Order: sequence, then C-alpha cells, then structure tokens
Amino acid sequence: MGQLAAAVKGLSLACRALETPVVSGNVSLYNETDGESILPTPTVGMVGLLEDVSRAVPHAFAAEHDVVALFGETRDELGRSEYLATVLGREEGPCPRLDLLAVRSLVDLLCDLAANGVLSSAHDVSDGGLGVALAEAAIPNGLGADLNVETALLPTVYLFSESTPRVVVSFPPGNEKAVLEAARRYGVPTAFLGRVTKGALRLSVSGNVVLDVSVSSLRQASEEAFERMMETKS
Repeated sequence: MGQLAAAVKGLSLACRALETPVVSGNVSLYNETDGESILPTPTVGMVGLLEDVSRAVPHAFAAEHDVVALFGETRDELGRSEYLATVLGREEGPCPRLDLLAVRSLVDLLCDLAANGVLSSAHDVSDGGLGVALAEAAIPNGLGADLNVETALLPTVYLFSESTPRVVVSFPPGNEKAVLEAARRYGVPTAFLGRVTKGALRLSVSGNVVLDVSVSSLRQASEEAFERMMETKS
C-alpha cells in the first residue's frame, strides 16, 4: 500500500510538471498470479490529439544514412533495471534519479523538432536501456545502425543503464547544426552516435566493438520472446 501510494504521488508530481491532466483512475490491491503479488505499479492510459498527422514521428529508423543521436545523459544507474533482473536475477538498488524539469525540457525539444519536420524517428530509452531502444528502433524496417561512442562508463552500463530522460532520434544528414542548436536552447545534452545502416546493429564503445548483431536476429528474438518465456515457466 505504501509503495502504491508513493507511486501515485510521483505520478501527481509528474503531471504537474508536464501539465498533463488526469481525468479518472482505478486501482486494485488484490491482484496475484500463482500466489505471488504483482508489483505495485499504476497503469496509465493516455490519448493525444495530433493536429497535423504529416508531422507524426515514428519510433523506428526510417532511412539509411540518417544521423542517429541521443538526447539526455547516461549515468551509472543499473538499479532496478531489466538487465539486473533478467541477466543477474536481482531486483535491487536505487531507481534512476528523475529530474522532472529535464523531462519537460526534453519533451518541449521533441515537440519543437517534430513540428518543424526535422526528425525521421524518435524513441524513448526506458526498460532495458539504450541497447533495447536501439533494437526496437531497428526491427520494424530492418534498418540497423553503425554507432561509436566515447564514454567512461563500462559498456554494459552504457547499454543497459535506465537513466532518464533519454530519447534516441534520427534525422537526415545536414540537420546536425539545427538539432544541436535546438538542444542547446532547451538545455538538453546531445550526442551524435553514428548513422542508420542496413542489416545490422553495431556499437563501439571507446573504440571497442561491444555489439554487432543482425537485425533479422533481433526480430527473431523479439518474435519468439513470449513463447520462450512460457516454456521457461512451464
């Protein structure tokens, strides 16, 4: 009950920061699966209105040779992450810190760039961190990326930290200056990572290749994930 109340308080603070109204709500404290209680996590459903549908920005990479950039800062924050739970079987550690003013600035930046037709794609970095966000951006259109970053973080941390707020974007070459200037106006840290390519997702950290996987393999893993999960539980 205390965890759920704290989560709802967090939602309230976020709604105020983002000027997002809540019109109704519902909660159940008695949900269980196989005798185990579910996590005390409120579910939020939202509906928005897009005045000009031509300005819609998809989450998937859209065109080969587009520039790939990351908005937001990646920190050493693996606490309560999908990586920690899935790979190491641990649910512990502090959650990533949250700066609601930074969230608002990033949202405003994305709306600005989208309204001006600059972005080809934009995908939030959330569960699973940057590694999962890149895979989700690659799978729909079979477009990967060739990326290279310089960071003091360990590759595992850089790929799977769930620091927030962050968004992976892509845009046509020649728009680098416009994107960087807009990001500076809103105070959003920005890193150019590389280019959209065909067939494979490759990432080098400080000159060392840490990820090199075909998009077809990513798609297969995604399509078979539910079946494998059920096999594991049976």
